[in-house]
Amino acid sequence: MSLRAGSTVGESGGVVSGISTVIYHENYDSITLDDIAVVQPSEPFPMGPNIQIVNLPSKFGYEAPSGLPVTVVGWGLDGDGNRPEQLQKVDLSVGKTSICKDIFADYNPVTESMMCAGAINKSPCNGDSGSPLVFGSVQVGIASWWDENCEYPQAVYTSVGFLRLWIQNKIRD
Repeated sequence: MSLRAGSTVGESGGVVSGISTVIYHENYDSITLDDIAVVQPSEPFPMGPNIQIVNLPSKFGYEAPSGLPVTVVGWGLDGDGNRPEQLQKVDLSVGKTSICKDIFADYNPVTESMMCAGAINKSPCNGDSGSPLVFGSVQVGIASWWDENCEYPQAVYTSVGFLRLWIQNKIRD
């Protein structure tokens, strides 16, 4: 595996680095729990106009408020089921956890380490797992799972604020 930064074109441009370390959360389960890992590149990426740092929420346990405007970017399938050549983005809003729990009650549990975001006919899709959900320069979530209909009004994200202490501890190790 390798990491690419500084390009919005699939498999070209930017800077590529190998991976020296991957640390999965101890409670990781691809569907229901703590869908998060810390990945360390073999060499640091050079900061510049096309490569910027994304910040963690400033407080441990931060919960993104319902209605917060957020953006998810990724390489998942587009609305026609095709893999895009350009990085895709969609603007969403953070959803109410209680409504999200009701929506997915028959699918999977939405736990305290998760959050939801969505918009009508806008959602991550197959291939977007692990994509960042950001508010400005702050990453509030990580695309985790959703209904197989990629235009479902809500998707579930790992809450970066909830797991901030775990992230900080792994970065220090």
